[in-house]
Amino acid sequence: MFIKKQTSLPGWMNNIPMYSLWCIILHDYYIKTLNAGETEILIKPYLGNLNYVKCVYPTINGNIIVEHNKTKNGEILTKVSNPQNIKIILENCKKVST
Repeated sequence: MFIKKQTSLPGWMNNIPMYSLWCIILHDYYIKTLNAGETEILIKPYLGNLNYVKCVYPTINGNIIVEHNKTKNGEILTKVSNPQNIKIILENCKKVST
């Protein structure tokens, strides 16, 4: 018999890995759609103590794949893979080619 240690979190949160939870936070606060057709997306990352984050943001026009790397001096380098009909606006980061 396997016994799983429970935390004080609700039961459904015990099964979510931290990187998934971070991606949910990233979607809600740092990737925003600017119009109803999801053709303009604002990406404004805040990584806190993390040095690397990669996530997929689904839209009706296709998936946007975002990858953030924090350099030693604190600069955030961002790689974005998106459908051609979506305009990406970056704030607080520098876009690097994929």
